[in-house]
Amino acid sequence: MANYSGIFQTTHDSDCWITGSKYLTVALYVLSSTGFYFRGIGMRRKFALVAVAVVALLAVGGWYWGSPLYAMSQLKSAAMEGDAEALEDNIDFPKVRGSVKSQMRAAMAAELVKDDDNPFGKLGAMMAMGMIDGIVDGLVTPEGMAAMIAEGKMQKPRTTSASSGSADKKPVEWTVERKGWDRFTAKPVVAAGQAAPSLQFERDGLGWKLAGIKIPPRPAK
Repeated sequence: MANYSGIFQTTHDSDCWITGSKYLTVALYVLSSTGFYFRGIGMRRKFALVAVAVVALLAVGGWYWGSPLYAMSQLKSAAMEGDAEALEDNIDFPKVRGSVKSQMRAAMAAELVKDDDNPFGKLGAMMAMGMIDGIVDGLVTPEGMAAMIAEGKMQKPRTTSASSGSADKKPVEWTVERKGWDRFTAKPVVAAGQAAPSLQFERDGLGWKLAGIKIPPRPAK
């Protein structure tokens, strides 16, 4: 019986493309070793099987590298056009709100520890803790997300008069980074040293949905 153990190697999520290639190599190797692949079939069928395998691998590779770019492009287009319905389709708003609220609560809890000797500071942090839900619910809306995606920072939705004054402003560019098969992040292109939020996407079938926002840390005082 053939021994295939030497073909398998442990890989990380960032090597998913290489892993897929290895799986294809292993499959062909197993079939040829057992006599199933290269025995009893014609040359044309061999080429057909190889062609199908290559096309499948290219399709997986195209989806792996191209789908995050397409998802971010669609989200950016929806934001620039103010298409609330498309934003609702591409953003999991309950998850995004939950991620922002948990980060803000953690930051407030850290402030409570720092202000242990300052009762007024502690009182202010406790009051702010109770306002988190309302603040986040007001920021993470289709209008608020459109403004953030256009400008690369979290802010209140603009009024009609304010948005008309910045209509000619060029939207910020976003870079995409894969995090394995099920996640990717998008970060705005900003000046060096400038803090900016990053968008956290999760796979939804063969597509993607925005499921979280990573808030940048506050600069040290």
